[in-house]
Amino acid sequence: MEAMKLEKSSTVTKLTYSGILVALSYVGSLLGLIIPGSLAFDSMPAFFGAMILGPVYGAAVGGVGHLLTALINGFPLTLPLHLFIGVQMALIVGVFGWVCQKERRIVAGVLATVLNGPLSAATSALAAHLLGLPFSGWVLFNTMVIPLTIVSFLNVSLALILGNILQKRMAR
Repeated sequence: MEAMKLEKSSTVTKLTYSGILVALSYVGSLLGLIIPGSLAFDSMPAFFGAMILGPVYGAAVGGVGHLLTALINGFPLTLPLHLFIGVQMALIVGVFGWVCQKERRIVAGVLATVLNGPLSAATSALAAHLLGLPFSGWVLFNTMVIPLTIVSFLNVSLALILGNILQKRMAR
């Protein structure tokens, strides 16, 4: 009975932390490198959550966090494309968290940067083209690939740094 209470408490605690991280995703979206909400620090809380809470919770934070920031910014790339990007973000953060669990954090960081940078730009450009959006295809890819890769690297790096600091402090 005690183990069940602890497990429920643990789930409630993880959900609470996940909610806080989703809120921090919005705050991070205000810290845009180009314009707020565009390329910003909104995915850092998801990557951090994947390290600390696990890949499933991190993925949920990544998907919901993206959709929240897109909603608040008026779905600038349309709702269907942002839904696609939200699912893509959840998958990328989940993979990052899974690789982190294997104690391969550098590999996880490189993989997440590549998946969330060039690969994400390519698949989003293709999805935008298939949706018939005017800003799509190679134009969207060429516009987004370098800034998205840079901001992905910064988000993942910051999450890794904060996660490592927290882990060391908790070990004391």
